[in-house]
Amino acid sequence: MNIRTLTLTLSTAALLTTNTQAAFHLMQIEEIIGGVAGDNTAQAIQLRLRSAGNNIVSSSSIWAADASGSNRVLLLDIGANVAVSSAGARVLLSTASFTTKMNSTGGPAFSPDFTLASAIPASYLSGGRVTFEADGGSVSTPGTIYWSLTFGSYSGSNTGDVTNDSDGNFGSPTSALTTSTFKGVRFTGAANAASTTNVADYAATSDPATVTKNNGTAFTVVPEPGSAAFIGLGALAMFGVFSRRRRAQS
Repeated sequence: MNIRTLTLTLSTAALLTTNTQAAFHLMQIEEIIGGVAGDNTAQAIQLRLRSAGNNIVSSSSIWAADASGSNRVLLLDIGANVAVSSAGARVLLSTASFTTKMNSTGGPAFSPDFTLASAIPASYLSGGRVTFEADGGSVSTPGTIYWSLTFGSYSGSNTGDVTNDSDGNFGSPTSALTTSTFKGVRFTGAANAASTTNVADYAATSDPATVTKNNGTAFTVVPEPGSAAFIGLGALAMFGVFSRRRRAQS
């Protein structure tokens, strides 16, 4: 093999390596819902592509850790890619019980892009960490951490890769994940924004929150029929109808 051929081979290998890495690593954990209406197993995690072409998520995994950053739990080793690869596209993961709740309200049929194999343990919701990682991690050793979201009383490591955070420190935790309402925490920056610190980057969602699939379909996290919140929403709707009728008659 001559020098020119060797140079071309090495250049091609480097390009392929770069393209492989770029297939999924520019990603945010955009939103987490830790529970719905008191059910702490009804959870959803929403990712968002920071740049086009990062839809090869079969090379990635979602993990959770406790308040000290220990006792890691694999929530899902994502086993397939998603179709929509444009910047800002979402990837929606939820537990089976979240899907059941969403489909018990009589609204549009709901299904996530992926079903989480495990929920974030209930004891982690008041203080814990969720990470988006390259495959290869284990219970004791993370894979490359491309995004980290810590919340509540978390006091462990905040470090990760510099790809999505300039200093590799995702910073102080945001507020704990609530389970009694219909809201979660959500990244407030733009789709292409990098991380600064979790406490600055995240805020509570509206109540109820919305979640969005990779194909762009959005769903409202609605309460179950018969619940106080559901009745309250119905009362608000009826008040709106009554008010419109009164205005029309006056």
